[in-house]
Amino acid sequence: MKIEQYFSYGFLFEAKLLNKHGETIAKQFVSMEPNEEIAMEKIIFTISLLQDFKLHQIKLIDEVWMVTE
Repeated sequence: MKIEQYFSYGFLFEAKLLNKHGETIAKQFVSMEPNEEIAMEKIIFTISLLQDFKLHQIKLIDEVWMVTE
């Protein structure tokens, strides 16, 4: 049995968002997309859907493994 059968690989990002008052808020996002670049693009797209926030900065924090069902 391969480990990939039990775990799913992804990435943890931290994004700094600006609210409508110009205040910075840090949020963490996890993407289980196995490609780092695509994972970041998906998170940026998700953030772009938020009406009261805009992305200020995003950075990779860590790689993550999650147990699959």
